Amino acid sequence: MVKTSFEIGGKKITIELSRWRELHRSQLDGEKIFIPEYISFHPENFQYIEKAGLPYIAFDGKADILSIYSGVVRQFPVFYFIKGKEIFLCDNAEKIPLKNRRLDFDSLLEFLGLGYTAERKTLFADISQLQAGELVEISKNGMKINDEYLYHSYNISNDNFSVLSDELLSILKNIFEELMVALNGKLAVVPLSGGYDSRLVAAMLKMTGYENVICANYGAKGNTTETPVSKIVCEKLKYRWLGVEYTDEMWQDFLKSSDFERYIFDFRPHSFSAFPQIHELPMIRKIADETGNPEDVVIISGHSADFLAGSHIPQKISAKHSKIDAASEIFLYKQYRLREKPIHNKILQSVRDEISRFAISDEPYKLAQLINWRERQAKIIVNSNRMYEFYGFQWAMPFWDRRLVEFFSRGYLALLKNKELYDVTLENLIFNKFGIDFDAPQNKRRRRLRKFFPMRYFSEQFIDRVKKIVRGKYVNPIGVDRFFRHLRPMAEEKFPDGYGKLKKIVSENFPYGDGISPHTPIVDFVASMFLEKFEL
Repeated sequence: MVKTSFEIGGKKITIELSRWRELHRSQLDGEKIFIPEYISFHPENFQYIEKAGLPYIAFDGKADILSIYSGVVRQFPVFYFIKGKEIFLCDNAEKIPLKNRRLDFDSLLEFLGLGYTAERKTLFADISQLQAGELVEISKNGMKINDEYLYHSYNISNDNFSVLSDELLSILKNIFEELMVALNGKLAVVPLSGGYDSRLVAAMLKMTGYENVICANYGAKGNTTETPVSKIVCEKLKYRWLGVEYTDEMWQDFLKSSDFERYIFDFRPHSFSAFPQIHELPMIRKIADETGNPEDVVIISGHSADFLAGSHIPQKISAKHSKIDAASEIFLYKQYRLREKPIHNKILQSVRDEISRFAISDEPYKLAQLINWRERQAKIIVNSNRMYEFYGFQWAMPFWDRRLVEFFSRGYLALLKNKELYDVTLENLIFNKFGIDFDAPQNKRRRRLRKFFPMRYFSEQFIDRVKKIVRGKYVNPIGVDRFFRHLRPMAEEKFPDGYGKLKKIVSENFPYGDGISPHTPIVDFVASMFLEKFEL
């Protein structure tokens, strides 16, 4: 817990951060450095924090400068409110002293359509949030917000595939060797799915010789795509495996539990800016029951190696004349999934406006990647770490280390599309050493097919029609598409006025129904809660 204040240039800065702590060693006299409490890293010094791209707040008493850095991917949210000569900084927007707290309608539309509020906006008009890569400096000259880091590269690598593959492996080894020191014998828990990202976490722990590891998996009974693969990988690596079977009855019980109530209402993982992730909560509770003291455990996630490696770059790159139009289309094609299309005009314009502020490249896919990094990755994917913090666990995200992020930002399109550099490097240089490259032949065939039948030959409308057909036959391996349906009746019961307002807003602004995402019910649940408590 950090609760302090500073006087700088006639302004009073009040800081209240419930899940931050002071860094053990501040190197300079008169300097204070604060860091998020739950991030596991080593060594605990400012040089490493900067190298890895971690968030921090630093006060230089001699120069009278306060610096607030959100981190390379906004690993932990920070909100601010300016009132005259007072500046409030906190990690819970509801703690900021506002007399008339009202929801902003346009921000609510973004929340309902995208799952988050865009740019620095929150659901409250007067409260702002730091974005990924932003650095705030408060001095006697005032307050400045700059982009300390942007996920964008002017220096695309000319190295060949083999050289880049070796460089990727070298960076991964360095990051995991440092992580092993940070773990210091603690139990490492890897949420292990059937995909490559979490498999890479487990494989790199094995490669660096770390043995105190549990691989945890969750999924609906009878799923054949995630759990069996997870179990095979774990057996090959000779780690302990913990499986948590999701059932409808289990989820109904959990949604009525005190844990769920405290998580949503007291812990506030939504931060009034993004919908809260809940899909791993029953698994994490099981881990807490199995492992005992959370201080002896670090959860290591695979976020978001697939994004960095190019999984969100579509096969069909738009040929539209405007790079802003093309980048908007690329971004929304994968991200607009909570509601059925067509996309609401205000949301489309919001995305276009944001992209236009970063029109620094002739490559639309780079602009789309930049906005994806700053919005979806930071506010939804990375924010899922709040689930671990709720149960008292520290966490690590080795793939959001700045060194790896900068490596992938130098990648050229041919190596990022289809994740070719990433997948082939993992299969040939890491997975095959442990016999966990068993799906490499299947992936190789898929890459060949995509080269012979590129998606650019098909219209977006055709692809959408195919997806709708597939969606009707698809069985979600986690089961959240079935289990989360209980949230809407709960919202109607708990927040009758708010749910009624929500239904009216949705019917008037998103009249075509739910989209492909299974998370729409949790978005509607928390939106109903907001509308019950606050006026528009």
